This record gives sequence, structure tokens and C-alpha cells, in this order.
Amino acid sequence: MYPGNILFIGEKGLPLEVVGGSLSVNKFLEKSNKALETHQNSTTKNVTVTAAVSTLSQISEASSSTQQTSVSSPPQEQPAAAQELSSRETMARPGPSDEPTASIEQHMPLNDRVERAKKLIEQKRNDKEDNENQELKKKEFDRRHLGQELSKAKCDREERQAHDIVNQIKEDRAKE
Repeated sequence: MYPGNILFIGEKGLPLEVVGGSLSVNKFLEKSNKALETHQNSTTKNVTVTAAVSTLSQISEASSSTQQTSVSSPPQEQPAAAQELSSRETMARPGPSDEPTASIEQHMPLNDRVERAKKLIEQKRNDKEDNENQELKKKEFDRRHLGQELSKAKCDREERQAHDIVNQIKEDRAKE
């Protein structure tokens, strides 16, 4: 029994098989063989798949011989090898894309996809630049507004001081 989840993911980033829960070694090997066959049917020239199939066959033979010789074999040996196989397969494939346009892009030629990617990068760069310019304009506006407020406050204070001085002079003359 192997508790855990393993995803077999194809080259296009779509799951070929999802293995979850507690499974016997034979059931796990059956599901992984099914995923590898599906993958092999979709890509015929992939060397990694051939290596994975041979490794999986070795695991299958080892598990069947282990089960025949002893009923209480350690359950972590076979799944660890299968998990290593799964991780090797996922490393060999190109990165999956969560975008909904991924399926559209897969049908496009490589040059078109590269051009589209360049355009998207340029668009994002322009959007970022526009946002930075807007922020700079806002900061400049705030800076100027603050400067005007400070200038107005300074003038008001000077006028009050001048008014206070004039009042003080008037009071001094009235006393004399």
C-alpha cells in the first residue's frame, strides 16, 4: 500500500493519470503503465518514455518477485522507485501552463508562439512603464500641491506676524 498522490503529466501539461489514496503495488503499477502507454501513444520519438517504460518493467518484475517470496515486503521500496520515475517524467516534459490559452498555443507553430510571447512581454513592459509614469505624475502633482500649501501657510504666517507687529506698535503709541 502506498498512501499519497502521484500525477502523471504529459508533454502538453495535461494529466495523463492521477493516482491517489492507498493503493496496492500492483494497482499502482497498472495505473502507471496505463499513463506511460498513453504518453507513449502521444509521442513516439521520446527516449525518456522508453527509459521510463523499461524502468517501470523492472519495477513490475521486482514487485511480482518480491510479492511471491514474501508477503510482508517493505511497502516503500517499489513506490519510491515509481515516484522517482514519475519525477523523472515530470522533469523531462516542458513546463505546464495554467493559462487557458495554452491549448491554443500548442497548435501554433513555434515561431508564431515565440512572436506571441515577445508581443506579450512587450505589452507587459509597456503597461508597467505606463503605470510607472502615472505614479510619477501623481507624485509630482502631490509634491507641487504640498509646496503650494506650504507656501500659502508661510504667507499666512508672515501676514499674521506683520499684523501682530502693527497692532503692537499701535498699542505702544496708545500707551505713550
